[in-house]
This record gives sequence, C-alpha cells and structure tokens, in this order.
Amino acid sequence: MTASRMFASIVRRRAAACAAVLAAVCLAALCAACPSATAIAAPNGSSSTPDEDSSPSAAGPFEVEGPAASYSWDGLRLSITGEGVSIVGMAGSELGDVYVASAVERVGIGAGVHIGTLEVARSVRLETSGGGNSVDVWMSDRDDAVGGSGSIALGSVERSVDIYGSVSVRLEGAIGGVHVWEHATLAVLPSARIEGSLTVFGGVLDLSQVPLGEPVPVLGVSVGNPGQTFAIAAPFGATRLDQLLGYEYLSVNDSTSVYEDGEEIGALREDGSFLITATRTVTFEGFDDAVLAVEQVPLFGAAAPPKAVAPDGYRFIGWDVPFDYVDEDLTVRAEFEKLPASASRPEAGSGVASSPSEGGSSSSMRAVPPSRYTSAKHVLAATDDGDQVPVLATVAACAASLAAAAAGMRHSGRR
Repeated sequence: MTASRMFASIVRRRAAACAAVLAAVCLAALCAACPSATAIAAPNGSSSTPDEDSSPSAAGPFEVEGPAASYSWDGLRLSITGEGVSIVGMAGSELGDVYVASAVERVGIGAGVHIGTLEVARSVRLETSGGGNSVDVWMSDRDDAVGGSGSIALGSVERSVDIYGSVSVRLEGAIGGVHVWEHATLAVLPSARIEGSLTVFGGVLDLSQVPLGEPVPVLGVSVGNPGQTFAIAAPFGATRLDQLLGYEYLSVNDSTSVYEDGEEIGALREDGSFLITATRTVTFEGFDDAVLAVEQVPLFGAAAPPKAVAPDGYRFIGWDVPFDYVDEDLTVRAEFEKLPASASRPEAGSGVASSPSEGGSSSSMRAVPPSRYTSAKHVLAATDDGDQVPVLATVAACAASLAAAAAGMRHSGRR
C-alpha cells in the first residue's frame, strides 16, 4: 500500500470515529433536554415510548382512555374512530350517546358506564371489566358481541348478540337473538323479548326472575353442547321450561342441570319438563307423637299417608297439614277427637235397654213389648232398590192383620 493510500484510510477511520462520538454527544444532550423522548425497553425486547393517553380524559359525560386521535366529543355524542379506546367511567350522572365507526372492532367498558344510544356502523365487541354498566338502545349494522369479566344491562338491541367470557348480561328489553357461550351468564327479565332464537352453548341461563306462568316470548330455544357446562336457574316451583319461556320450538342437545334457590333440583328433559331428583322428608306422627312413617318425597310431589289407628275413646278425624304438594321437609300429625263417655248400663229388670252407637256413644229408651204385627217384607213405595210393592196389596195385608187381632179380642171376651 502506498503512503497516500495509508494516509487516506487513517483519515477515514478517524473521521468515522469522530462522527460516532459527535452523535453520542448530541444524543446525550437531546435526552437531557427532553427526558420524555428517552427510549424504554419493552418486555418483548422492542422499544416503545410511554403512553401519553394512559390517564382518563373527560369526553362529555364519559371518562375515556386511549389515543386522543381515536375519539372525540362533538357536544352531542362520543365518536370512536380508532382502536384502543375504553370508556372507563362517567364524568357526570347523565347518560351519553356513543358512535362506533366501521374500522373499530373492540371498545372497552369499565364500571358504571351508562350509554343512552349506542350506534355501531358495522359490528363491535364490547369488552367489560367492571359492573354496573348499561346500554339503553343498541343499533348496529351487523351482529355484535359482549364479553369480558364485568356486567352490563341491555335494553333494546336491534341485532343478535354473542355473550362470551365470564360476562354477566341482564336482558331487559327486546333483542334480535342471543348466543350464550361457556362461562357467560344471561339473566332474562320479565320485560325481555327475544325476537329470534336463544341458543345456549354453555354458561348459565338465569330465568329466576321470570314469574311462573308468564313466559318471556322467544321464537325458539336450543340448549346444550357436548363438552360444555350449562345450567338453568329457575324460580322456585318451576317444573317446565315453557312456564318461563314462550317458545315455538325447543332443542335439547345435552344434559342440562336445573337450579332453584341455589339448589340443583334436577335436569331438563327433551320435552322441556324438569326431571326432579331433589327430595324432601315427610314424617307422619300418630297419637302421642308416635312416628308412623318417614317418606322421601320428590320435590313438589305428594306423600302417601300411613293408616292412623285411633286408641279407645278417640276417633281419627284427619291430618293437621296438607301433603299433596311438598316443597320442604314436613311433619304431619294425625288429629283425633275424644268421644263422649258411654252411659252406664241399666240393671237387669229395670225395663231400660242400652243401645250404644258407633264410636261408643249410646242412647236409652223404654222397653216396648213385642208387637203382634208382622213386619212388612218390602217397602211401601218405590225405592232405589228396584223392589216395588203395590199399595193396594200392602193395605190388604194390614186389613188382614187387624181382622185377626179383633177376632182374638172377641174370643178373649167370651172367656
């Protein structure tokens, strides 16, 4: 290598080194002047900058988190136009309206969020994280979804909604249709109406607030999914699904447990009836509280009473409580009536006879000499036994008896 080339190479290397040093000095000066621009290593090894929108900001009545460019308040409603936005709470007590643009797939919902009208340009997934949320009116171009770990009450919903995760949804008004997935809970209120189908693949269908005999209208019901956990919560006393849901068709695809007042009472059959497996204990007691029988009776069923024997001087008159509809453990006691004391027997030859009646009661009468008249073998007039005697024949028999008696008196007078 010539001297000139060697000199040029040395110059280039020193120039590069000086440039690197100068760049480092400039970067240090910049970082000192503007700490917020410092790069931060992310957990995955990449670098990012702190989120300038991590703290909630007021947007009308709402408290909102997310990129400032992704939402705006125009004085009438909150418009969400980009991803990463969560409505975490309310800045005031009034309801607010929300619009979700077609490019947005997910909106976070915190706690105590109350939306008057939710208008969705395409379809959206509400991800809840707290309780006490509500949407009065939900309008959408396509079917939507609600998930997360919080709770939300829905009023009027235009389209069908998928319910997933561990969210709890209260349905208070009309909805296009509902699909409930494992771990989620759908509570149907008496004011609800499902215009399409109710499909429950898993989770809990809570019908415990629906009055018996006032079913919520629904086009059809399909419940159960092999491998998924599913249960129905019903009001106490319900024995059929059609007491709670007024469906046109029903499809039961797998075993479904039924709970009432927190107790598993049985399972849903294919015809919509409940197979009652829970029982109640019915104890029958007799005289002096002696146990006559102990029965295990199906819940809401009837017990079969044993024979109650009355002791001497008493008469059995019935049971103290009904047992034809058993909804709790029950003790049924026999009731007895004390009979009046029997009259003392007359002494022999006193002319008074005792004639005790059934149950130990008795009556007395003066002794009557045997009649000379022969008792008629048949009734005098037509009766229900079908044996009728003509009146004339009966009168003739009486006349013959009187004539015989008169002849006897004349014969006695001659003597």
